[in-house]
Parts: sequence; structure tokens; C-alpha cells
Amino acid sequence: MNLVFKLVYRIRYELIEGKTEEKDFTIAYGLYSPIIASTGDDVKEENVRFELMTGPGATLFGEPLWDPANDAVKLMLSFMINTSEDNISDL
Repeated sequence: MNLVFKLVYRIRYELIEGKTEEKDFTIAYGLYSPIIASTGDDVKEENVRFELMTGPGATLFGEPLWDPANDAVKLMLSFMINTSEDNISDL
């Protein structure tokens, strides 16, 4: 199992007065393979940090990627993953 993360920049514009349109641009994406706990089907709780992939090129879905034109630009994604129902808030 892989989780796919995609960083998208959405713009909203008007071509005709009163009629707005939106367009998404994919900035970067990344794949993460969670570790399944040895005690069952749960995903092991862990802190995750990895670099997102940018262009030139395309995502797994064929969308063009942003090309920062500067090798010094690095986009990182960091999160904590778990499957505990104790962490679900009642919004």
C-alpha cells in the first residue's frame, strides 16, 4: 500500500465578468509506504518526513510538475501517522 501526497496551487480567475474559473497546478508529489504493525492490520504509528518530487516531469497521474529551475529548492513533507480512533475529534 502506498499513500500519494500532492501539493497543489489553485488559482481562481475571471475571463468573463461574473463567471469565475479555477485551475490547479501541481507543485510537487510524494509517495509513502506505511509500515504495518506486526500485531495486526494497523499502520504502525510513526513520525514521517520526506522530500517531495518536483519537475521537470510529470506526476504518477500524468500531470505536469512545477520546475523550480533551481536545484537548491527542496520541498519537504512532515507528519505523524497512526490509526488510533482516540485521535479522532468530533467536529
